[in-house]
Amino acid sequence: FSYFHRLVITDQLQTISNNHLSFECKCGHAPNVPVTQLMERYGKEITVKEVMKKARCSNCGQKNNFEFRIIYIGGSYDAMLGGTTKPKKPDLI
Repeated sequence: FSYFHRLVITDQLQTISNNHLSFECKCGHAPNVPVTQLMERYGKEITVKEVMKKARCSNCGQKNNFEFRIIYIGGSYDAMLGGTTKPKKPDLI
């Protein structure tokens, strides 16, 4: 794992609550689960790594057979909120 990858998977869900986790199983099943839904089930203090260990494919039943991605579904302006990149203010005419 790279440093960035280790940092993200040890983050608590509450730090990425505006995102979804994409679980991509080898069988082809690939749901995008809202982090808020996972927080309701496991609590906001659970880490991404702990969720990865608990995950089971609802299609084929396998565990530990996923590729995981943290994704944002929505507008790019909202995705940048809380990030170090600030949105550019529109030019006034």
